[in-house]
Amino acid sequence: MQNINYELKELKNSKVDKTWAEIEQAGVVKSISNYLLCQVIFACHEAGLAKALYQNNKFDQETLFENRDPYLCKHLLNYLKTHALVTINNNKITVKDEAKGWFSPVAGAQMGFYLEAYGPVVRAIPELLSGASVYGTDVLRNGRALGVHCATLFETYHTDTVLQALSDKTSSHILDLGCGAGQFLIDACLRDENLTGIGLDISAPAIEEANELCKKYNLTDRLKFVVGDAFQPESWPEECHKADVICAVGVIHEHFRDGEHAVVNILNVYAKSMKKKGKRFILGEPEIRYDTEKNDVDLYLVHIFTAQGFPRYREEWMDVIEKTNFDCLGIYSRPVGGPRFNFFVLETPDN
Repeated sequence: MQNINYELKELKNSKVDKTWAEIEQAGVVKSISNYLLCQVIFACHEAGLAKALYQNNKFDQETLFENRDPYLCKHLLNYLKTHALVTINNNKITVKDEAKGWFSPVAGAQMGFYLEAYGPVVRAIPELLSGASVYGTDVLRNGRALGVHCATLFETYHTDTVLQALSDKTSSHILDLGCGAGQFLIDACLRDENLTGIGLDISAPAIEEANELCKKYNLTDRLKFVVGDAFQPESWPEECHKADVICAVGVIHEHFRDGEHAVVNILNVYAKSMKKKGKRFILGEPEIRYDTEKNDVDLYLVHIFTAQGFPRYREEWMDVIEKTNFDCLGIYSRPVGGPRFNFFVLETPDN
């Protein structure tokens, strides 16, 4: 073999060096890496790889390659290894304990909420800023993806909270406004064989997903999901008005875009519709604290560009509720687990 001698010349340029140091110090390089890592791992969730990695702490590489492109899988695993998420020794793949959360269903839903459901909106920010596009006309979030990912997050973080808020009440028929993919009603009916319900959502793709899940769990005789506007009770099917519990989670704050009076007005419309004694209204709302904890600043971002009002602090919600025809019986929250959410238990005073 020919011996090739060469001279290595490492060039120095203060202007170039300063440019790289500037973006690195600002965190740009790390942010790009995190962005791409999120995209890759979300793709792993969509392709079923994340489920395999999450359920099996250690397994043969060939198992993961089965029915998949072995070349791409090999290098994808090496990418994850470089990010210190897995180790690979003698074709044995081990997910590091501290990295397991990346591959959990909740992580997939959390990433899917932003990357898939709100991805169309984020990608259109330049057009929205310039006025070339308008949300609701030219740009829409992915309703089916939003319903699917919120279903996973709701089941994980909120189902038990809502059911606990109803634990002192015998419920028979629940109306879920803005039901998305219907996970709450499905979970509730699976836990209580005497419960029935109807879900209402403005997104047709989300309702399609809810009906598919309903069939999957053999609940079509107890649950119904329909496309409808949560803010127009007069247009609801008659079955909606028979509910003794109404839930609205992450829905009502949208009216803040039109001012506080709009929220007061819609809550009073609901109060008026609750004529039957003993009806209860569960108002579940995110609480943005305008910081970087629990993705608050990211939730703020997507609200900016989707023509929604901003979620309020708990104290501000109480000020609003006091101006309505509802009484607040209590507030439920889980300050440690999941995104910041408050669930206000409301009834009309004459109930």
